[in-house]
Amino acid sequence: MTTDPLVSTEWLAAHINDANVRVLDASFKLPGVLPLPKDDYLAAHLPGAVFFDVDAVSDHSNPLPHMYPSAEQFGRDVGNLGISNADTVVLYDAGGWVAAPRAWWRFPMPDSCPNNSAPARYSRPRVARCSRRC
Repeated sequence: MTTDPLVSTEWLAAHINDANVRVLDASFKLPGVLPLPKDDYLAAHLPGAVFFDVDAVSDHSNPLPHMYPSAEQFGRDVGNLGISNADTVVLYDAGGWVAAPRAWWRFPMPDSCPNNSAPARYSRPRVARCSRRC
């Protein structure tokens, strides 16, 4: 496995059914823009992808929107999406901007938390770069 944070759609097509590959649709829209990203996801998404809701996986004690959660909360939230430390995570978004890279930054760097807690062992996911129609 490469350490390059980007994978091609060809790589994803070849590995999408691998047991340890998890695909996340991290689509996001500004407030008031319809349809909602979750509705877009429900209408169409890559096979096996789960929806990564940036507002749900956030620090709800902070009054600002979608602030980064603690490592412990992040671990619980992505665990609830079916992601484990052993998985290779690929993020994509349906928009033409920064939703998938923003979600990518939420994944802690290895060994970034004290005592090497479980959430810190998540490796950074890959972001699919489209070189063909997705």
